[in-house]
Amino acid sequence: MSEFVSWYETLDGNVHFLTDADMPRAKECGVMDDVVGHHALYAVKGWTTDNKPMGEERECTDFSTPANFPPAIVAALKAGRVTYGDFPEGLLLSALYAERAAPLYAERDALYAKWEALDAKWKALDAKWKALDAKLWVLFAVPANRAAAWKE
Repeated sequence: MSEFVSWYETLDGNVHFLTDADMPRAKECGVMDDVVGHHALYAVKGWTTDNKPMGEERECTDFSTPANFPPAIVAALKAGRVTYGDFPEGLLLSALYAERAAPLYAERDALYAKWEALDAKWKALDAKWKALDAKLWVLFAVPANRAAAWKE
């Protein structure tokens, strides 16, 4: 799975990456579940693995220096045109990030853990419900078990 920020660099040096302006098209293409991935870039650009330009998939999660990214991505980040991924550590002063972002991410992660637990409970309950539902249909198949209006 690709990480924020990912891009595709063609042999002639062109850098292709998604910006916030691409998000409506990404939604149309059905790739919002992993919009940071290269497959999302391909979908938005209308590429397939067979018809993409010659080049290389690239990504970087180390935001400690802009030198880790192509100049076009640095400019887009600074201009606020690439905000669709989780906000990466390293872009803000460490103290400001620790004060503002870290507590919110901790809260988000705790809520996500609760959601995962609830989702697992929901799936288990749904499976029980489906099993019960199947048993009720078996009971309904016997005319003696039906409500009066359904006996005939």
